[in-house]
Amino acid sequence: MYQNKEALSEVRTILEANNDFYSLAVLRGVYFKAPGGLKNALTKIILMKKGAEEKEPDEKIEYKDIVLVKKVIELEDFIIILEKLLCEELLMFDEYSCRIHITNLNKSHYPSNDFFDWPGELFAFESERPNISQYQPLVKYSNPLFKDAYHAIDKWIDLHPFHGNSDARLGAVLIFLPEYRARINNIRYQDGKLFVKADFNIPRFDNVRCKALITTSNGEEIQESVDFKNEEVNLFISSPPVNTHIYLVTAEDRTLDFYEETPFRHSGKVRFISKGEIAEVSDIQALIMGGENEFVEFKEKVKEEKTKKDLVKTAIAFANTKGGKIFIGVNDNAEIVGIDNELKKNSRSKVKEKYDNILRDNAKKAFKFSTEFYKVSHKTILIIHVGEGEFKPYATRDNDTFIRVGATDRKPDPDTELPTLFPKQEKLYKR
Repeated sequence: MYQNKEALSEVRTILEANNDFYSLAVLRGVYFKAPGGLKNALTKIILMKKGAEEKEPDEKIEYKDIVLVKKVIELEDFIIILEKLLCEELLMFDEYSCRIHITNLNKSHYPSNDFFDWPGELFAFESERPNISQYQPLVKYSNPLFKDAYHAIDKWIDLHPFHGNSDARLGAVLIFLPEYRARINNIRYQDGKLFVKADFNIPRFDNVRCKALITTSNGEEIQESVDFKNEEVNLFISSPPVNTHIYLVTAEDRTLDFYEETPFRHSGKVRFISKGEIAEVSDIQALIMGGENEFVEFKEKVKEEKTKKDLVKTAIAFANTKGGKIFIGVNDNAEIVGIDNELKKNSRSKVKEKYDNILRDNAKKAFKFSTEFYKVSHKTILIIHVGEGEFKPYATRDNDTFIRVGATDRKPDPDTELPTLFPKQEKLYKR
């Protein structure tokens, strides 16, 4: 509860700081009908800028077991809903109510065009994952057709990418507080200059600074710090950018927006600099560009005891779920750092043996995996292919069991998820 009170205080502080911008909140939720009320499948609430969504009507689309809700909420009512959620763990609006037992709070700063058109703070109040078994279509004479419940959640909530049953956000209430002061509008490179254009809703540009860290195609690393005198600044660089990190920072050290781009990934839905002109990539490069997910994990290096445990934890999770690939030499931002320094000290066979031993010696039961070296961007990485196990559940030497959910490894729920890992026992006797 202490953490919840802290979150309530932090949300209130952001609301007060953005009093000139916020007017309404828009709630979109998918709920399952259950005895005593509704069960939350996923809820998203976004604070809207003044003038937006004011004429949008509320919507309720009802099926036999599922209700899709869109609700435009006054700011005062949003505070009441939030207090109910955090103090009583009850999500209430109109005639609907959902009892939600909050198990964890994750807070993240999202850049513009990644979660929403504007950057902002995302408060993810995680709860028990709903047991969704509705794979049949949602069909009703006067309602939209959805292939199944997951399709309805995907389209109604509008969270991309959505990973269906493995999406870690299922059961959560997501509250997004946009930063409407400024956002990055466009970044482009031309004739030795990198142009950064921003949109502003504040009167003084000179309170915002553009901070840049750029690695160019000739290997030079450039640090730039430029004040905005108007809506665009330009940075002088010696050759086209390869890795680009751009931040909008206020004089009070508040990050308003940021954008990062490498040849293999970018931090938003839109790729600003390359504009889709990337050379053809291999299947492996495409996997790296897609970032971590249900089947892909990045490990920059495996050296200390903690990183070894993390590697085994991920491999166990893949074996207990649907398998996956672990990329050694790729960091969390999908940047290729390589393991070439390690290969300078030891032969490939020795390095391969090292990782084989880590996985074999720290798992309670053997599972299928293979390793291969791969050259990408002039750097060598190691790929560990883990197959889905035939004799689940698998566990670490410490007897910990993990499953893969979205891009995370976590322990299975002992009541609902752990039993599914055990093989079904056939009856020994028939009557």
